[in-house]
Amino acid sequence: MVSRFTDEQGWGAIAGYLPNDLESWVAGAGVIKRKRKIRDGETLVRLAMVHAGGLSLRETAAWAAERGIAELSDVALLKRLRRLPEILSRCVQALLPAPGGMALCLVDATTVSRQISKGTDFRVHLAWDAEGLQVARVRLTDGSVRESLQTLPCRDGEVLVADRMYATRAGLAGAASCGARVIVRLALTSVPLSRPSGLRVNLLELCSSLRVGQFIDIDVQTVPDPKKGIVSAPGRLIVVRKEPEAAERERNKARRESVKKGRQQRPETGEAAEYTFLFTTLNRELADAAAVLVAYRHRWQIEMYFKRAKGIVGLGETLARDRELCYTVILAKLLALLLIEKIRGAFSPWGYGIPRTRQPVADL
Repeated sequence: MVSRFTDEQGWGAIAGYLPNDLESWVAGAGVIKRKRKIRDGETLVRLAMVHAGGLSLRETAAWAAERGIAELSDVALLKRLRRLPEILSRCVQALLPAPGGMALCLVDATTVSRQISKGTDFRVHLAWDAEGLQVARVRLTDGSVRESLQTLPCRDGEVLVADRMYATRAGLAGAASCGARVIVRLALTSVPLSRPSGLRVNLLELCSSLRVGQFIDIDVQTVPDPKKGIVSAPGRLIVVRKEPEAAERERNKARRESVKKGRQQRPETGEAAEYTFLFTTLNRELADAAAVLVAYRHRWQIEMYFKRAKGIVGLGETLARDRELCYTVILAKLLALLLIEKIRGAFSPWGYGIPRTRQPVADL
């Protein structure tokens, strides 16, 4: 990946996609104080991406000096890169598509750990447009921010598809309040539900007579939590029974997780593995039960996107130890990923797209 940013011809194709406001952002943030060291914001962003691509700070500084791009030590480079996260975050946001219409957005997060850490230091929260096949929103946080529908701002009219980690009463109520619709998978006890009459729903009793190929589609609502200020979210519960092979795989996975965490598996966990429980706020006029189930099947695309991102730019890891430098490195990798997708998505005889702004014209 680093060759894209070290090669002059490759960088020439990429640089045209950087935001027009980059230089004013850098000037306003005071990131560049001595232009004899680094002459402009584009050069600084390029150095960050070269470093994020695998070169050490010392190697990046040596490469920059050899190419006549910048003259500075590895320590001086570190100081400048530590001040860059806000600028890189703006660049990433500027490359994301403008919202519009009803979009099917797949929501998930991946973890990033520092070299000296044994836990989760950062999370990349991402919404993937399943129809446009592109990143719709992205946010980098520290490891304490958990997966939630409230982590990324919801948009009116979009349909959010998420797995069980996102099934919380607060998240579902928050998405409903901003006009977004959801399709989220439920764990057996993650979100208490009731019928419109107020009768509580027992998931296993409800689907005990369900056979393979059948599904349940009933109106429900989440149970409010007045102590936490969480209101009820009306929606639908859709349950489908798995075929025996899929149910057995789910049971085996649950057993392995119980052993790994040193917990005794509850009997109802094995029974719940025979079903897929979905909660959706889509009404039946917009999507019947079959359409909701098909939409949820698209969720694997965001997992594949994270796998590609880890393979292309090494998103899941960072060799940096300094915390602020880690933010710069991870954001530079996200920026590199978006820039590469811009170029690869622009099919043309010359191998890259021509940006509509900042079009460079050669002097003849």
